[in-house]
Amino acid sequence: HTLRLPPGRYLLDCQVEDPATDRTYRNEHILVVRDLSRPVAVSDIMLVETFGLPGEAQEPHISSHVGAEQLHVKLYYEVYAPRAQRIRSTLEVVRPGRGGLPLVGSLFGLVRDDEVDIDYATSQWVNLNPGRKPTFTTIPLENLKAGDYVIRLRLETEDGTLLDATEKAITVE
Repeated sequence: HTLRLPPGRYLLDCQVEDPATDRTYRNEHILVVRDLSRPVAVSDIMLVETFGLPGEAQEPHISSHVGAEQLHVKLYYEVYAPRAQRIRSTLEVVRPGRGGLPLVGSLFGLVRDDEVDIDYATSQWVNLNPGRKPTFTTIPLENLKAGDYVIRLRLETEDGTLLDATEKAITVE
């Protein structure tokens, strides 16, 4: 099925009936439809197994679980800009502080800086050209303990104004 939805957050309720066993399976997912018409917009973060050439299909890492024995996790995302501009891109890996769960906050866009501990962070200036900018990057895992984390990506102007942001929940096992 195809649904055309305006940007926003939705609860997707999936239900499958198995006639052979007369059982019903139900699962709920938070679905975020991103607004890509902003002055600068970022796609969702996708975990990938390998990096391909821009324009090639990527091999996604289907699960949000990553092995602690891995040296790093590979990420892919796209940045969309209607005009050339310089932005700051900040990528962080955060975990719950004071006993909170980052997954709950992440689903509803509520992960605040005062509720998390930052385990990894990198920031760089990026010169955007008009159009779509595919981006591949890695995050080292050697300092992350087993547990739940949120990968956060923030795009800001030179004066620190937030342009767009996205998050991806992961579990290190």
